[in-house]
Amino acid sequence: MFLFLHNTGIFVFWPGILTLGFIIGLLSGTFGVGGGFLLTPLLRYIFGVPFEYAIGSSLCAIAISSISGAVIHYRRGNISLRLGLLLLCGSLPGVELGTRLLKTFKSACLQQSSFITNHTFDTVISCCYLLLLLFSTWLMLKDALKFRNNNPGKSVIRDMSTYKIIFFFKSAAFCYRDSKKNTDYINGSFIIIFGLLIGILSGFLGIGGGILVAPVLISIAGLPSVLVIGTSLFQLTITAGAGALMHALRGNLEPVLIGLIVFTSVFGSVLGSRLTSKIRGVKIRILYAGFLILSSIFIIIEIALLK
Repeated sequence: MFLFLHNTGIFVFWPGILTLGFIIGLLSGTFGVGGGFLLTPLLRYIFGVPFEYAIGSSLCAIAISSISGAVIHYRRGNISLRLGLLLLCGSLPGVELGTRLLKTFKSACLQQSSFITNHTFDTVISCCYLLLLLFSTWLMLKDALKFRNNNPGKSVIRDMSTYKIIFFFKSAAFCYRDSKKNTDYINGSFIIIFGLLIGILSGFLGIGGGILVAPVLISIAGLPSVLVIGTSLFQLTITAGAGALMHALRGNLEPVLIGLIVFTSVFGSVLGSRLTSKIRGVKIRILYAGFLILSSIFIIIEIALLK
């Protein structure tokens, strides 16, 4: 019931890893998130995998398992390639920056100075996950209330072809509507900068970025939830793949662990992608927010145990 991981030198309970992989895949297909914000902490605290290996292996598993879900969303017309490519323009270079940041921070912790210790490394990473979860939860709950109170048919545009992408305009927002021309615009510059942030977080925390992409583009930009989820899954597949490559070059991958996670996460991703077409509007927002709250509670407990 236990497998030895040669790179990390630890034994893991393989049925638990398989179960975790299925859950991560289900989340990926349903909400357009890679699940790294949950997968990495669980690998670290439940299964004892060192953070750097948990981060690198999570990115690799996310990239592989998300492909099937992304294909299903693409066939259903739930992916905007224009929006996804803009995100990738920022996220791909951001991954390298995030990976370098993680390496630098880890090296500082290994020096065991009076201010930074190995314990500090785990605490800081955990706090970053918690802040991301709380911010995303707030955005989704806020948007769910707004969506429920308004007429969704008037407040949401279902097709990205109705938007025009420009890179400069006066309004400091992701999206802007010109009432005179009856045209909606997306600020491409903001999308690229947002993608850069996603890439940095991906390389540093081992997340695909869906934990932020979906809430921000749904709540702040006001884009359709199903379309954002599909596009998020598309970009995180490529971003996570780039992050996995960067970590592989630094020796932060555990092949056996990746194989166990991918084995069941692919099935979960396919199931989740099919569920998305049946859960729309305010329901998917509330479910997403509820899941984020549970994840936040878990991270809070783990931070408390670190002390």
